[in-house]
Amino acid sequence: MKPPIPLPEIEGVRFLATVADAVSEGEQMEHCIASYSESAVEGRCYLFHVEYQGENASVEVSSSGKVIQARGPRNCYNKATRWAAQILGQWGRGFREHGDDNWGGETVRDCQQAGVQLPPGEFPLPQHFAPDRIIDDEEFIRALADCNP
Repeated sequence: MKPPIPLPEIEGVRFLATVADAVSEGEQMEHCIASYSESAVEGRCYLFHVEYQGENASVEVSSSGKVIQARGPRNCYNKATRWAAQILGQWGRGFREHGDDNWGGETVRDCQQAGVQLPPGEFPLPQHFAPDRIIDDEEFIRALADCNP
C-alpha cells in the first residue's frame, strides 16, 4: 500500500511497491525485509531501497512516518543507512501535515505493540536529523538515546 503522502522524489530512493520487490530486496541485501511484506501490504509500514555514495540500505518507515529501521547488506550500518534514516525521516514529517495524530508519539513500546521488533538499544529515530549532512556513528547513537531516555 502506498503512503498517504506523495512518495519521495529523491535520487537513490525507491519505494518497494510489491511483495516481489521486498523479496528481491531481501535476497540482494541478505536480510529479512521480506518478512515485513504483510505489514506493508496492510499499510502498517512502508519499505524502501536506498542507494547513497555507492552503498545500499533497506528502510522501514512506520505508518505514522517514523523511520523504524535502516539496514545495509547483512543488516550492517553504513553511509546509506544513516543518510536514508535522515532523508526518509524528513519525508515522514509530511505525515503530520496529512493529519496523522500519532506522528511523533512513537516509543519503543508503541513499536513493539504494533508488532515491530526492535533490536536491543534501537529506538525510533529522532525528528531533528538534517538531510544535508551525514552524522557519524557516535552522534547517531547519541541521537537515538536522546529519543527515548
